[in-house]
Amino acid sequence: MLSGLVPLTHSRFNHIYKVLELFWGSKDFAEYLKTLVLTERSGREGFPPEIIKELFTLQLAHDKQFPEFVLVTVWDEYI
Repeated sequence: MLSGLVPLTHSRFNHIYKVLELFWGSKDFAEYLKTLVLTERSGREGFPPEIIKELFTLQLAHDKQFPEFVLVTVWDEYI
């Protein structure tokens, strides 16, 4: 389903892809994605840039399709 939007994530981080697919269309999707890109755990290398790009593309697609689950932050009023 989502593999067309995130082919590298699907092939290189399949365990993450499966969770994203499971949470697609729910409020848990945005929260899970946030934990992937923002972490307080030390010693993490982070994702390669091409994976980050896919994850943000997926976030935009989710926000567009499911606006009721868009995370609102304190910064939103300034955008």
